[in-house]
Amino acid sequence: MGDAQRTTRNSLKSEPYYAFEATEIRDGIWQVMDQMERFAMEEYSFDFPNNVTNLEKLTDAFRTMKPETVKIVALIASGGPGGSNGWRDLFFDSIKRQGLVCGIIGNVLEEQVFKHPFFGGKAEDIKALNELEEANIYGDAAFDLHSKTAEHIHKAVYNKETARLMLPVGFDAHVKTIVAAILTHLDFITRLDPKYSSESVDPTDEKTKLYTPLYRLVAEAGILSLYMRMDTRTVYHFVPTFKDQTYDNAAMACFNEEEMKATDPHTRKTWPANYTEAEKRRAEFDEPLVQIRIFEGVTAYRKGSWETSSSTAKNQRFVKAGGEDDGVRSRILTCSWVYCRWGRRKEFKDRKDVSDPEAHGMQWDGGFVNFSDVMGVPEFEGKGKGQVT
Repeated sequence: MGDAQRTTRNSLKSEPYYAFEATEIRDGIWQVMDQMERFAMEEYSFDFPNNVTNLEKLTDAFRTMKPETVKIVALIASGGPGGSNGWRDLFFDSIKRQGLVCGIIGNVLEEQVFKHPFFGGKAEDIKALNELEEANIYGDAAFDLHSKTAEHIHKAVYNKETARLMLPVGFDAHVKTIVAAILTHLDFITRLDPKYSSESVDPTDEKTKLYTPLYRLVAEAGILSLYMRMDTRTVYHFVPTFKDQTYDNAAMACFNEEEMKATDPHTRKTWPANYTEAEKRRAEFDEPLVQIRIFEGVTAYRKGSWETSSSTAKNQRFVKAGGEDDGVRSRILTCSWVYCRWGRRKEFKDRKDVSDPEAHGMQWDGGFVNFSDVMGVPEFEGKGKGQVT
C-alpha cells in the first residue's frame, strides 16, 4: 500500500474496508476522465473556424467516417434544433469538439473495456464466464453469480509462484486493439487539424503523437476494469445517461459548467447584440439539457446492511445480526459526465416530431435532424437508426 493509499485508508478508518475500495475505484475513474479531458484539450482544441473552406473540409471528413463511428456520434450527441448546422457546430466550436472527442472515447471505454467480462482474458476464460452465466441464468441471485465470475477472474490472473496478481496474457494486445478502435473513430476529426493535412493517421502506428497517451489511458482503464470485476461482493453499475435529458446537478457533472453559468438565461446580465426582448423572454423558459453524453456515472451495489469498521472482503461483519440478508446498499461513486446546452427538448406526439419553431426561437435553424442527414455523413444500419437528433 502506497502513501496515498495509506492516507485514504486512514481517513476512512471508521468505515468498513469496502469504503476504501470504493474510494480507490472512484479516484481511478476520475483519473481516467482527467486523462480523457487533457488528451482532448491537447490534441483537439485546434482552431477550425466556420467558413466556406472549412465547411468543405468538414464535409469531406464526414465522408470518411465508418458506419460504427456515425452510430456512436448519433448515440451520444445531439445537434439540437439547429438542423445540419447544429451538428456542424460540434466540430467548428473548439469546446464542443473536445467534449465530443471525450464522448467518443468514453463510449468505447464503457462498452469495450469496463463492460467487458474479462479485459485481456484468454478466449477459454471468456467462454467459461459465458457458460457460468448461462448456467446460472435461472439459478443463483445476481450477487452470487457476480461473486463466482469474480473468483474465476482472480484465479486466472493470480500467480502462485509470486503470490501476486498479474496482468492477463492478452492485456497488451487488447489495449492496442482498443487504441486502434478509438483512433479509427476519431480519424475524421483528426483530419480537420491543419497539421495533419487531411491525411488519415494510422491507428496502429505506435510512434504517432496520439498513440502513447491513448495507450496509457486505455491501459489504466483496463486495469481498473479488472479490479472492478474481481471484487466478489460489489457490483459496479454504469448508470444510463441520455442526450437531451434535463441536466441533474445531483447526478451529473457538466463539462462546460463555466459556459453554462455565463449563459444562464435566468441570471445573465448581458446578451448578444442580436437578441431581441422577445427572444430574451422566450429564453427564460429554456432549461439545461444534455447535448453530449461523455461518460456514464458509476454506482456501487453491495448486498446486506451496514458493516462494521473491522469488516473485510474475506470476513464480513455486520452491525446487526442477519445483516448479510438485509437488502441492498448503493453508493454513488461518480456522476455522469455531460456537455450541456440551454434550450428545449424535441417534442413528440404519436411518435412524430411536433416541435414548435417559436418555442426554440433563434436556436431554430431547420429543426431536429438526423446526424446521417447532414451532407457527407454516411448512413448506418441496424437498430437505433433515426435516433440521432
